[in-house]
Amino acid sequence: MSDTVNINSSASCSSDTDTTDRLGEVYPPAKEYADVASGLLAVSVSREPRDFVLWFRPQVVETVTWGGDPRKPVEPGANGDRLTPRKSFEAWTETVRGRSSPWAPSENDAAFDLRVSLLEVVLRRIDAAARERLRALERERLLMAELDHRVKNTLANVQALVSHTSRSATSLRDFAEGLDRRIRSMSRAQSLLTESRWEGVSIDALVHEELAAYKTHDNNIRIVGPSVILEPKSALALSLAIHELATNAAKYGALSVESGRLDIGWKIGASGELELAWQESGGPRVLVPERRGFGSTLIERVLAMEIGGRSKLSFEPGGVQCSIRLPRSTISSVGPAEAVEPAFETAPAVPRDLEAARQRILVVEDSALVSMVIEDVIADMGWTVVGPATRLEQAVELARTEPFEAALLDVNLAGQMSWEVAAILQDRRIPFSFTTGYDGGTILPARFVTVPIVGKPFTAHQIETALRALVDEAAHP
Repeated sequence: MSDTVNINSSASCSSDTDTTDRLGEVYPPAKEYADVASGLLAVSVSREPRDFVLWFRPQVVETVTWGGDPRKPVEPGANGDRLTPRKSFEAWTETVRGRSSPWAPSENDAAFDLRVSLLEVVLRRIDAAARERLRALERERLLMAELDHRVKNTLANVQALVSHTSRSATSLRDFAEGLDRRIRSMSRAQSLLTESRWEGVSIDALVHEELAAYKTHDNNIRIVGPSVILEPKSALALSLAIHELATNAAKYGALSVESGRLDIGWKIGASGELELAWQESGGPRVLVPERRGFGSTLIERVLAMEIGGRSKLSFEPGGVQCSIRLPRSTISSVGPAEAVEPAFETAPAVPRDLEAARQRILVVEDSALVSMVIEDVIADMGWTVVGPATRLEQAVELARTEPFEAALLDVNLAGQMSWEVAAILQDRRIPFSFTTGYDGGTILPARFVTVPIVGKPFTAHQIETALRALVDEAAHP
């Protein structure tokens, strides 16, 4: 029944519960349902009268016997309209329909008690929902505060790297290269942590990431150690320390010559500490530096101040040695004790005949600074930039209409995902790579999971290698 029912004329009514034993009289459409709904008890279960629980009663047909017909009109007699004795006391009967049995006071009270109980449940749920909203707002506030904290800490770390790198650099080129390497080292550690959902990073993966660029043959780097997962903060600190050791080895030590060798091993000591050893050999003769460099200071300070670790750096004539000890609190878990030696992946050789062709490369990137780096690389290769496109609409238009051999495609263009552009490139059978700071395994749609990714931040060498591989793919599909 969609019409409004006013049952205030019923036998019992209030703002909480309303009853009637003759619904058809107060709501005429109900007469059609007299057999099931002649009586009504309505209970409001919301603060405002809009939600109800309704009970219905069928009609109870009654036969009422009267001393005479109560509806018989008055007939004038010999004395006019004056009352006169009844001429007949013949009984008169009437059948009453459309009425139910009356609602007893106890039934009305029970309905009221039910209303109170239901309202208590509703109010508790409303209160629980309000508390959950407050908790959600608090979590959001804390999340934003944590994000703000991390961003500012990251900026402070970058600022500190810029400052210290500039002091130890001997030239502008040396400064740029040193800063670039350190930032990329931090980025690699962050990527590993993201992949593990910030639950920790294995030393094996961390060392592999830092040393992959220096693997030149099967014997120059040997890594041995059990499976150990470090806490996030410990992983970041150790990553920076390994990076500084590797950079020094590549510039002056064992990794600077083909005959050099590097051995890295770690174990869990008797006290539960992590003990890591770095040993170089076969490289140039080592001389003790006249002054303490930023790298040595960074290794010592970052391990001590960030995670309470200790390090000892020795400049032995046969090669640099470094021993690092990290407290038990930095270790998340320890796997089987057997040693593992990771396999390094080496980049495939790229045919040099690509130098002769002047290739056209579509660049889709919304960051001006990043785009400038890519454009400089392409220009140094003697190739031509198509674009760069900084917005999705522009990128779609170039992807559809322009001729080019390969493309570098940023995933997020000013808040819009570039899947439409990627689909066009796939349909045109033009090789491309994504350039992104996202974790490809979690962000890429199924259609693009096989597309190569150049992770941000990247180096000019990484861009050049990726472009040559793409152009070679285009030439030899």
